[in-house]
Amino acid sequence: MRRTALACAFVLLWWMGLSLAQTSPPTPPQPAARPPSEPSPLPIVAPGSDVTVFAPGRSIARDYLRGGIVLGRALLRPTLELGLEGDSNFLALAETRGARNGIFAVAPGLDLEVPALRSGFRLMYSPLIRMLRIAGLPPSNVAHRLEFDFTTHLGPAVTLAVREHWTKATFDTLEFDPARELFFNPKPFWRNDLALRAEYALTERDRVSAYIGLNRVELSGPPQPEDLFFDYTTGTLALAYARRWRPRHTIQFDLEIGRTYSRRAENARDPRLNDARLLQLGATIRSQVMPTLRAEVQVAARRHRFPRAIRSFFGPYLAFSVEREFGHRLTLSVSGIRTTALSAFNPEEGNAFAVTSGLSAALAQRIGPRLTWTIGADLQRLTFPVPLGLDSSFGGVPLWEFAGVQRTDHLVGARAEITFRLHELLAAQVGYIFHERGSTVTPFSFERSRFKMGLVLGRWIPRTATSR
Repeated sequence: MRRTALACAFVLLWWMGLSLAQTSPPTPPQPAARPPSEPSPLPIVAPGSDVTVFAPGRSIARDYLRGGIVLGRALLRPTLELGLEGDSNFLALAETRGARNGIFAVAPGLDLEVPALRSGFRLMYSPLIRMLRIAGLPPSNVAHRLEFDFTTHLGPAVTLAVREHWTKATFDTLEFDPARELFFNPKPFWRNDLALRAEYALTERDRVSAYIGLNRVELSGPPQPEDLFFDYTTGTLALAYARRWRPRHTIQFDLEIGRTYSRRAENARDPRLNDARLLQLGATIRSQVMPTLRAEVQVAARRHRFPRAIRSFFGPYLAFSVEREFGHRLTLSVSGIRTTALSAFNPEEGNAFAVTSGLSAALAQRIGPRLTWTIGADLQRLTFPVPLGLDSSFGGVPLWEFAGVQRTDHLVGARAEITFRLHELLAAQVGYIFHERGSTVTPFSFERSRFKMGLVLGRWIPRTATSR
């Protein structure tokens, strides 16, 4: 009852704000744009990357062209998304394949932003209310997301940026499992990801930066044998030196260290199995190859050490992203990644991580002032280094019949979406999403398709998360 009242109050505030919306932008002086000779970072959105997190200072607009309700120098953008989904396998289990499930979602949002002149910030809050018709699950579910981003210049050479990403939810497994080892988890969780970035310009071409991050995930209640994942806290420190060595090319050298503390489920051989230390040395090349082509390539040597697991990892970390603009407002985006991720699978035999390799491609076009379409596909391969044993289990389910098998998963995904803007403050969306997982451990194989349709009210600003 209390959650329902809070949700109703939030929707009322949103509606009052939308009714006051102005179409003209404010008139403070325009901020200095990023020099054309300095290529902007490209997001890595391939499967296996953490697409829920943005780099500090990177989600803030650089100008006032996006519009909204004018509050001094700030812009307030209320939004409301209404959606209806038909899901063929919401639980992502082989035995529930083909069971049609209905989901109605309501997601009001408030986005307050001051575009970056010397200083800027962005504050966004959005609850997601799901009404479910799925056997064995409660009829409703509420998730919350809060994002804060702030950047400021301390003199001509120093830039500071802080960001906060906070989530309380149930089904959004990508928040704590970027590798997509899990598609469904019934246990509520909360996540708090805080980061600070400082940059110092040595010259017009050279700069150094430092990044400190703390990411904490905690599932509700004490660990249980049937849990599909676990609590963990990861701290990260990264140092970088970047040089613009050509007018349109920048190279950056990185050192990253990290430490992870975990709390496993009761059926784990060691609650600290996934405690890990990370050391990574690498380089990034960022290029504006031509006015319509941007590219970013990251290469690193990665050591992910798990002292209490049977195996640790030492090998290459690879990531890339390419964006090409064609005529008629057509854009092609391609990205890929190979990295390691914490694993919830096979704890009895000492498996603590998985190696994930992912590739994603998307084609989008804007036709006229009202119609936009997007199609995309992604591929992913997950490998687990430790074979199953006779006493292996997952989520409390014994897997003795697969003893000696080394789990490998192949995931295929496809999506298509059409957005039609009915009005400056109203758009209709229709989309289709398909996933298929094939696994050498057959209980983890499944198919899932989802058809969705909905409305977006307000000045909706699409934002793509970026890696640090």
